[in-house]
Amino acid sequence: MVDAIILAGGFGTRLAPVLPHLPKALAPIRNSPFLELLLEQLQASGIVSKVVLALGHKAAHIEEYLRQKVYVFPIGLSIEDSPQGTGGAVRLALDKTASDTLLIVNGDSYFDLDLGAFWRAHLDKQGAGSIACREMEDTSRYGTLGINSSHGIHSFREKNGCHEKGWINAGIYLLHKDLFSSLPQANYSLEKDLLPRFLEKKLFAYPHSGAFIDIGTPESYDEAQEILKPWIKQ
Repeated sequence: MVDAIILAGGFGTRLAPVLPHLPKALAPIRNSPFLELLLEQLQASGIVSKVVLALGHKAAHIEEYLRQKVYVFPIGLSIEDSPQGTGGAVRLALDKTASDTLLIVNGDSYFDLDLGAFWRAHLDKQGAGSIACREMEDTSRYGTLGINSSHGIHSFREKNGCHEKGWINAGIYLLHKDLFSSLPQANYSLEKDLLPRFLEKKLFAYPHSGAFIDIGTPESYDEAQEILKPWIKQ
């Protein structure tokens, strides 16, 4: 069993014109908050012992939403007083977790994969971390991974606007807690600052072809209404 951290503290600047009063994690998808899809996915996995929500911007809205919900796992909150970045948010939430490995999930993207299978593959590789990834025909909006024939990750490349095929970081990670525990609390980007630093510890990719959507822009949020329809409870 693993503890999970959902990164849901961002400002959601690009989505603000569409959702001026809500944090991005509560963006309605056919009348269901996006966060609900993530929590339902974690609950269905059967591998999650606890969830910690890493919050910041408009955290009170999410706290209010959670008062109305019950899940099979306890849910804790880690609330930043000032922006810490995605990596800093993980570091801040560390003391609220107990498992040696953490399942870390972006609060603004959904990837349809079997989290239990992801966990088993991670254990088989015996690395310090695993990253779920998806092949895309056009990676211009995303950071990409360099992967060898054994699924070892050898490089990261930030989004550069190039319209080319590649493996994108799908925003779901299994990372050993020790990777973070030696870091001082600071503002870090998990993707830009920390993952490249962790490469020497052996990171592996978990390729999967399931549906993927990042709701971070008005255009992709609109697309999500149709793409995520199969996972919405009516």
